Amino acid sequence: MHPDLVIVGAGLAGASVAWHLRGQGKTLMVDQGRQVGGEASGQNAGMLRRLGEDPYERRLAHRSHLFLCDPGEDWNGLEPSTQTGALMLLAHDPHHLSDALSHLHAIGVPIEEIDSPQERAPFLGNTPFCKAFYLPEERSTNPGDLLSGLMRGATRTGTELNLGTTVQKLLIENGKIQGIQTEKEHIYCDRVVLAAGAWSSILAERSGLARPIVPLRRSLFFTGPHSQFIKNGPWVWVDDAGIYARPFDGGFLISPCDEIIDWPEMGAGSWGKTTREQMQSLSQKSMRYFPGLADSNPQKSWTGLRSFVPDRRPFLGPDQEVEGLWWAAGLGGFGLSCSIGVGEALATWMRGEKTPWLDPRMVSPNRAIASKWLIRPGGDIHQGRLVRVGASQKEISK
Repeated sequence: MHPDLVIVGAGLAGASVAWHLRGQGKTLMVDQGRQVGGEASGQNAGMLRRLGEDPYERRLAHRSHLFLCDPGEDWNGLEPSTQTGALMLLAHDPHHLSDALSHLHAIGVPIEEIDSPQERAPFLGNTPFCKAFYLPEERSTNPGDLLSGLMRGATRTGTELNLGTTVQKLLIENGKIQGIQTEKEHIYCDRVVLAAGAWSSILAERSGLARPIVPLRRSLFFTGPHSQFIKNGPWVWVDDAGIYARPFDGGFLISPCDEIIDWPEMGAGSWGKTTREQMQSLSQKSMRYFPGLADSNPQKSWTGLRSFVPDRRPFLGPDQEVEGLWWAAGLGGFGLSCSIGVGEALATWMRGEKTPWLDPRMVSPNRAIASKWLIRPGGDIHQGRLVRVGASQKEISK
């Protein structure tokens, strides 16, 4: 096969690009894992969040939300998302999400400021919050079903899969993409989309391109069956403190939103085990913000990589230094929320059309990036650390 397009990465972002380009030339998806969605796409808690800090992530998440309200025939028999509502809470700074609230109000997203979030989430107990917002139309997703529908539509129209294949480098000649090099062969094509999550910038660097995307490891815990569970209840996020809980499978998925820099080796396998320190962080935060869940002894836990550009805005669109190279990476903790919007935007731009709802200059992989950035080791925005771009966890720990 001599494809017109190679997509590196068969997670939600890559699958969304393939789905939105279905039937428009020969597409090959290559992934180092032996199944689609085996890395970050399968590690998340499945909350589609629109009330985020960055305005361009909000635009992408809103497009995803609108799509999932009625996704179409490729999801027949699947349940990619459910309307559950969401509670966004602030523990320290009542103005933290003011710009985001104004933006969502302006585009018609219903948001209610409430005094008693405990009525919708009893596990909050008597915890005081300086602001509480209820978004009745927010959705929880089933990442597996969402991905299955994308792959169903893409493969039905000719997209081919090459799984269990590690891409070693991009083939670039005279400022133009020529294809990719795997451990087995060269695959030639005119266009490549980098949607390889934590490995995207590593592949670019091997080809002489400096596009910083930093992998941050985050922990996630499942309580097991819990008495506070409410079917289709809202997910809850204390944004400025950094902790969330989503009702799931009779219990709750909870994360303290920790961030640990962790550069992966090439090859599949970014799943990790939680540490005692991460368990202690969860316990302390739960006691403070989710006292009704503090007594749970998680039945299952894992860590996964979230890939961030230092300004916490993704790299999307064409690379101005390499003709034919496109980016769909650095989606941070919004990979699921933004995935449909990402595919729509890239497919639109690759057809030479415009997206009135998203300015490509603001997400360009060639935009200026500061030499230092703020990470949040414990998840709390008020306890961040300014670190050098490219620093390792070992350097930061000194």
